[in-house]
Amino acid sequence: MAYKRIRKGKVQWLAEVRVMVQGRMVRKTKICSSKTEALKWELEIKENLQKQNTRMTNSEFSVEQEPTCAKWATAYLEFCQDRVTPRVWQEKKDALERFFKGSSPDMLVKEITSELAMNKLKKRRQETTGYQANKDLVHLKAAWNWGQKYLSGWPQVPNPFNLPKFPYKKWTKYVPPIEDVEKVLDVMRPRDKTMLLFLLHTGARKNEVFNLKWKDVDFANNQVWLTTRKRRGGMEERDTVPLTSELRQALLNLRAESGQYEHVFVTKEGKPYKDRSAWLPRACKKAGVKTFRFHAIRHLTASWLDAHNVPLTTIQRILRHRNPHTTARYLHELRGVQVDLDAIFSRKKPAKILEFKKEKASNE
Repeated sequence: MAYKRIRKGKVQWLAEVRVMVQGRMVRKTKICSSKTEALKWELEIKENLQKQNTRMTNSEFSVEQEPTCAKWATAYLEFCQDRVTPRVWQEKKDALERFFKGSSPDMLVKEITSELAMNKLKKRRQETTGYQANKDLVHLKAAWNWGQKYLSGWPQVPNPFNLPKFPYKKWTKYVPPIEDVEKVLDVMRPRDKTMLLFLLHTGARKNEVFNLKWKDVDFANNQVWLTTRKRRGGMEERDTVPLTSELRQALLNLRAESGQYEHVFVTKEGKPYKDRSAWLPRACKKAGVKTFRFHAIRHLTASWLDAHNVPLTTIQRILRHRNPHTTARYLHELRGVQVDLDAIFSRKKPAKILEFKKEKASNE
């Protein structure tokens, strides 16, 4: 029976015919501009059924197939493949595999209940920590929201992963004093020392350093382009960070030694690094200082700038942080001010803030 509804201020008439197909009630509808048109459409459908004198088949009325968990997980991971970093994609894949371990691949999405989700995540917490269980919860909730938005036949039920997070003990990240970093620099070979200097003087992330290429280093303008995918939607963005004179000279020396390779920091075989998990702990042990790792250097850079009274907005620009309440957009260069990083890291004189002209964003 046709009925009236209002959408975005406009009056619409929804024509509707219901029919049994293979024991299931199937509904077919059409949006019309008037009641007359809606009634006419319904009458035509009913007349066709009478003429055929047979039940409607699936070819005449499409029956949306409810998605299985296997279909959902596969489609979601394919969607995320080029939209998140490889590390995050692997986390999503592992979270889904853990959740569906022991389940049939033909299990329907609608069979997932909040009770099932809670029990699975409780087990994850018991095996690891509340923090790890919460990470899985975030990925599973996002996967459900994606399926609800993009997959046809999705069950119209609340997200079963809308669960409270598990409590966990939050460990304070160890940030080494600058003196310990200097001791580690003293025991490193020149190539490794340059990498650690780069981390300290730019606040770069580990993968930004591993992926750095010589074409990204602009010696003429004393700046370096860093590429990240830690943005909403996994979009790659390039930002500039100024080079200190010490880091610039170290990079020039490194280029004279291994400039024939595309990447700045390479292995003995000339290939870019994928992981150096043992590098800093080994160097810390050699220098006789407490172990610190890659991301601790980024925190140290921030705290060192803050200790020199550098404005918070400038620190955010150097570290290329984004305010979570603002829309993600390209930031191609530092704007407004540039910190005198030489003064800060050399500790020879008070830090200054230098004004410089804005340049047009690169089209690269």
